[in-house]
Amino acid sequence: MRALVLSFLIVVGGCGQVEEKKQHKSQPASAQDKTGKFSLSREEKAQLLRLARLAIQTALKKVNDDPTFFRRNPTEGRRIIEEVLEEVTRNFKPSENLKRKCGVFVTLRTPRLKPDFCGCLGIFEPELPLYKQVPERAMASAFYDSRFWGFRDVTTKFLKEEVKIEVSVLTPPRPARIDEVVLGKHGVLVMYHGRGGTYLPIVGEELRKDGEIKTGRDFVIHCVKYKAGLPPSVINDADFKLFVYEALRFEEE
Repeated sequence: MRALVLSFLIVVGGCGQVEEKKQHKSQPASAQDKTGKFSLSREEKAQLLRLARLAIQTALKKVNDDPTFFRRNPTEGRRIIEEVLEEVTRNFKPSENLKRKCGVFVTLRTPRLKPDFCGCLGIFEPELPLYKQVPERAMASAFYDSRFWGFRDVTTKFLKEEVKIEVSVLTPPRPARIDEVVLGKHGVLVMYHGRGGTYLPIVGEELRKDGEIKTGRDFVIHCVKYKAGLPPSVINDADFKLFVYEALRFEEE
């Protein structure tokens, strides 16, 4: 079952539906302290956040502060993203932790607005080391989360005044039973007949706080229904796959 997911490069849009791209890769590593617990130092977290913000700022400068450029010119937009990624990381000297390949989500939070974010894109099977994957996902979140196109485009002014960058570094997903899901600890990844969706661990906390769910089972069903776009009854099907993961989450102050 594990191979079913980890034999794919899994790119996730907006903490939601899952897009699968076949690409065989080795399992991503996780940063751990001496006890085996997932860990990054305070400075490593700060470095990743700085790279994320710098990447978005640099990309905007290259398109004359027009974030719509990337969706209107996909080929050139991808080239610019690659150019910016090389530029902002060229002289960066990463620690061994930041050279690791881990799953990553970058969320652009907008604390003063509702909804309180304007982009959230991630990847479970990373192609790049952390110090490059985080700024790459930051630019993707800023320019390619289609839910906010024309509604909350990320300009230089908006980035400076409204956005706080939040990073979630993930442990590899593992198969799980519904009764194993712990709210606030686990993120969930659901898959059924080529469709899927995911919620980060913090989403479980937010849904419980809002009174929308009470249990881990509720969390899974909510993800199935609202992110994968599937009927809740699929959780009883033998072909339904559930995976859980944990996240080391940190944000700008």
